[in-house]
Parts: sequence; structure tokens; C-alpha cells
Amino acid sequence: MSQPVPKSKFFGDIFPTRFSALIFVGYIVFFIAQSILVKASQTNRSYSYNVTCVVMLTELLKLVLSTFLYLNDERARQRRILRHIFGEPIVLLIIANGALCGIIVSVFLRNLNSILKTFAGALDLSFSAVLCWFMFSIPIDMPTIVAISIVSIATYLYSQNPVVNKVKETEPKSTSDIDLKDELLVSPV
Repeated sequence: MSQPVPKSKFFGDIFPTRFSALIFVGYIVFFIAQSILVKASQTNRSYSYNVTCVVMLTELLKLVLSTFLYLNDERARQRRILRHIFGEPIVLLIIANGALCGIIVSVFLRNLNSILKTFAGALDLSFSAVLCWFMFSIPIDMPTIVAISIVSIATYLYSQNPVVNKVKETEPKSTSDIDLKDELLVSPV
């Protein structure tokens, strides 16, 4: 019989520093705010900003907030770590890659149906996993391989037989249109 994990140990593993939970909630809030702004920009609302600017500023704000909260916890050790992180150009390229993926997905969201939007998000995650495997030698475990395979197979199957939404015929909106339609059907030619 297994022993239950004490709550303090469980949450200590998930949120190792006192600001970890705040960073976690902050990311959730920023992702939700970003998706709301992108969706609002695709409707006919009067927002005067560019989707690209919103995505880039959101990513930058998340980076700055995370760095600030991270530095507040353990100053000296973390400053050395951050020098290594931001001293490497590959890290900055990965940050830019994440921002560009968000921009590209937002462009696709404007022009694609809901099925293709889901595929775009899944393919984005699959490409990120493979890219991290190549660049950082992060091993891809079996569940990730299965997920990437399922996404690839689903994308292939959908490309072979895509769903086409048929446009419904609109019904006449006024009674004069209905009367005119009845006259055209009854009158001899």
C-alpha cells in the first residue's frame, strides 16, 4: 500500500520557491489575456494595435516579470545563472522563436477553420519538441513520441479528406421577398 505524499512536500516540489506559484499564475493570466486580445483583434471591434506587437510585448513582459521574480528569491546565485542564460545567443534565439511561433499561429487563426487551428497549435508543440531535441539534446520520451505520431497521422489524414463547410442558403428576410418568390413560382412563363 502506497503512502500519500504530504501536501507540503507535494507543493514544495511543484513550486520550489516562494514566487513560483506567482509566476505560474502570472503565466496563465498573460496567456489568457494574449488570447483574448488576439481574438478581439480578429473581430470588428475597434482596437488600435497590431497583433504582432501584442504578442511580442506579452512575451517580453513575461520574460521581464519572470526574471524579476526569479532574482528576488536568491540574488547572488541566480545572477550568475542569468548571466549564463542571457550571455548565450541561443537562449535569445529560442525566446524569439517562441514569439514568432505565437505570431504565426495568430496569423493562421485569422484565416483557418477551428479544426486547422487545433492542428496548427499541435504542430507548433511538436516542432518545438523536435527542435529542443536537436538543439539541446533533450530526450523525447515515449509519450511525446506517441503524441507527435498521433498529430502527424491526424494531419495527414485531414489533408487527404478535409472537412468542407457548405454555405447554407439564406431564407428571405421580409414578407415582400416571400410574396415575390411565390409569384415567380406560380406565374406561367
